[in-house]
Amino acid sequence: MEQKMKTVLFADNDRDFLDTRAEFLEEAGYRVLKAYSLEQARQLLAEANIHMAILDIRMEDDDDEKDVSGLTLARDPNFTPVPKIILTNFPTYQAVRDALGPALKGLPPAVDFIAKQEGPDKMIQAVQRAFSRYVNINDNLAIRWRERLSFLSLATLIKPTPRGDRLYAYADEIED
Repeated sequence: MEQKMKTVLFADNDRDFLDTRAEFLEEAGYRVLKAYSLEQARQLLAEANIHMAILDIRMEDDDDEKDVSGLTLARDPNFTPVPKIILTNFPTYQAVRDALGPALKGLPPAVDFIAKQEGPDKMIQAVQRAFSRYVNINDNLAIRWRERLSFLSLATLIKPTPRGDRLYAYADEIED
């Protein structure tokens, strides 16, 4: 059976860093959705079929030590089911504690915390750990239904309200 592509949202406001590191993830076999802003990351988390996310802790202003907008997004209760890794150029004890701290329900804000200086290999290892511990994709599941019915058709039968891109994301989710 063909393995389903694992989708990672990668959000960082440093375009060059994001594009370069995304290439490493793609070479490791992941489908990468890139978000260059906090708003893009929020939209993709809300609308796309994301298996896990890597979020830069400072999504708005790299020079503002009070900017923890990526961590704030990681804490958003709407996205609790998505495992998140915090990636930063500015690792501090407090940031690590805030990111990995306990949650009342579900996952903590982040399941891992890595510094950008640790390099792409550490990032890929963190992604692999997160997938093995927190993401369950059954590549052996075979759904049999009438041959003419696609995942898109099945999505409209199960949940008839999604429209546009959300419908396609829901069909991908069903296929997973």
